[in-house]
This record gives sequence, C-alpha cells and structure tokens, in this order.
Amino acid sequence: MNTLDIGHLWLSRFCRTLPNSSTRMRTRMAWRLAALSVATDEALEKLSEAELVKYRGGSPTFIDLRDQYLQRPR
Repeated sequence: MNTLDIGHLWLSRFCRTLPNSSTRMRTRMAWRLAALSVATDEALEKLSEAELVKYRGGSPTFIDLRDQYLQRPR
C-alpha cells in the first residue's frame, strides 16, 4: 500500500471513529502514520510514543488520539 492510500485509510477511520476530535489533528495524525507506513490497528498499537510525536511539529495530542481510537468499541 502506498503512502497516499495509507493516509486516506487513516483519515477515513479517524473521521468515522473520532467525529468530535479536531479535524486538523486527525488529518495531521493520519499523514504522520502514512509517513511511518503504519497501515493496521496492530501496528498503531505497537508504535512507540516517541515515534508518534518525533518530528518537527509533532504533538502529544497524537498520543491522546491514538488512545481514543484504540479504546473505541470494536
């Protein structure tokens, strides 16, 4: 799966499961995950906090969004 597809995948998942979160933060996190080639929930769960927020403009909010996403009803 290429980066563009991964970004769109995460963006659609976040919009569906976290509708009350910030659109800007959902979008930034989706593209961050795409850049890291994280394509599954399992890979997201295994991703360290340091990797998630380590880049220019990284945000600790990503950790909160990940926790909210992983704790959603499945």
